[in-house]
Amino acid sequence: MYYDIIKSSMRIRELRVEIGCTQEFVAEQIGISLDGYRKLERGVNGASVDTLAAIAELYNVSIDNLVYGQEIPNLNAVSDGLTERETKFLLAIFKSIKENMGLLKEDSV
Repeated sequence: MYYDIIKSSMRIRELRVEIGCTQEFVAEQIGISLDGYRKLERGVNGASVDTLAAIAELYNVSIDNLVYGQEIPNLNAVSDGLTERETKFLLAIFKSIKENMGLLKEDSV
């Protein structure tokens, strides 16, 4: 996955406009300068993890949503409700898939 600063900045701007906040207000709430926030919304600069976390909290969205435009499932979500044995089984399958993907990449070189 790739962090597209321009698309991320567009999502951040859309969230701000959607709730009717000013750039000044958001910059103050997340603890960065107004100039820094403006550059973030224009896609001139990417956001630090701390800034993304503050923005996500302000708008009540995930960092995945800000960065990628969607929720990215993690292993915890996949394994929710499974027994420890079932979780270990899935981890072994994922590990095998990852290793095989590495072999495929080597074969294509």
